[in-house]
Amino acid sequence: MDESGERLVLQFAGCEVTLVGANFGVIMELIAGNRLEWVRDLPAEYRAHKKSEEPFIERLEVRTLDANLSADTSPQQRISPPFNVEYSP
Repeated sequence: MDESGERLVLQFAGCEVTLVGANFGVIMELIAGNRLEWVRDLPAEYRAHKKSEEPFIERLEVRTLDANLSADTSPQQRISPPFNVEYSP
């Protein structure tokens, strides 16, 4: 998929998660209801095997925002205010 796909950016304590894909309406509803349990990206060739209205995440990127945090940072050290959501269709 090119950059014309939908883009969803979730900002958590110390990290930013960017999803690129299509049909993120369902994902947005789950986030709004605090019911999103997990997400996963799939290669583009899998897109042909899904229903057209289903969400599809082609690319998922996780970026650390705080240079003092790493993968080894404990959950207790990551506690912060709620996350932010940015969406662009």
